[in-house]
Amino acid sequence: MGFSFVLRYSSVLASFFEKNRIKSLIFLSVLSFVFGNLSFARDYPVKEVSGKFCGNNQICTIPLPKIEQANYLNYEKNPLIRRIYSVLWGGTYFGGRDFGWGAHKGVDITSQIGTPIYAIGTGEVIYAGKKGERGKLITIEHSFAGKKIYSNYAHLSEVLVKVGDKVKTSDLIAKMGTSGNSTGPHLHFQIDKTEGKHPYHPGNCGGVTLNQNVNEARCWNLVRENTLDPILFLESNGAIFEVEQESEQFSPDIKVLSTQDLKKNLETSFEKKGDFWLLTLKSLTPGWTRVPLKITSAGAKIYPDSLSYLSGERKIFVQEFSGTFFPISIWEGEKLIKNVYEK
Repeated sequence: MGFSFVLRYSSVLASFFEKNRIKSLIFLSVLSFVFGNLSFARDYPVKEVSGKFCGNNQICTIPLPKIEQANYLNYEKNPLIRRIYSVLWGGTYFGGRDFGWGAHKGVDITSQIGTPIYAIGTGEVIYAGKKGERGKLITIEHSFAGKKIYSNYAHLSEVLVKVGDKVKTSDLIAKMGTSGNSTGPHLHFQIDKTEGKHPYHPGNCGGVTLNQNVNEARCWNLVRENTLDPILFLESNGAIFEVEQESEQFSPDIKVLSTQDLKKNLETSFEKKGDFWLLTLKSLTPGWTRVPLKITSAGAKIYPDSLSYLSGERKIFVQEFSGTFFPISIWEGEKLIKNVYEK
């Protein structure tokens, strides 16, 4: 299986939060102007979690630690966040946090049975009840940017809404549980971006079990086409969905980089950081790429391996696994932009 990481459009979020909060707000305001009113503020489906988080082996309740700015590198360093977000979008059931190696369709958030679950945005309940391995499930249809998206809340202990109910952002809709195919109390939170059965599932994909499909990243391409990274969606106020739907409709103030721009203005540098390398990409002309750039290497794991926006310096983590350093190639679709060599 090829090495593929979770952030198909990771650069969109990174570009929001370049350098400092002021620039972040400026960039978010630009996106709001380009894409219209973004109605999904940072409203997670869980506000507080309970567990043995406070020492002395005692159960306590704390505010849900958010993966601010969808920064999965910080997530990797924070054991509390890793414990609470047990499986990420694109993760595996045995690794959970090894995003990009699996085909998990949502994010799993762990807490105690009975933890309140809230609607992430205004919408209409289109499913509320039991549904196979998902146990007790709620699906809400939202109108967003002229499209429909669907938020799914699975493995519930109590369903507090019914089909046809209109809900608003942060309305209480359910309580966390472990119903269906579940090994412990958690919320499986999934966002579908296409119509059909919800929560989206691509079928058996040739696997013997659901676990095999997820753990071996079977049909990962279909998962990416039909679902969104929930954390990235919330942390971008929905802009990641806008980018996917409206990628050709840019403001005149936001430059779309041509192949010539990339070849001329893309600068790179390497720095050794312990057992991995840090590759820095810098575009002298910031802007969007026409298609996501792919960063590949025959001898290394790369994160993130896909970028859609270049602004300031973008950091790429490179970890060798072959013992021999291979060049890293940067592609625009099928066009090679440049090869980068260790210095």
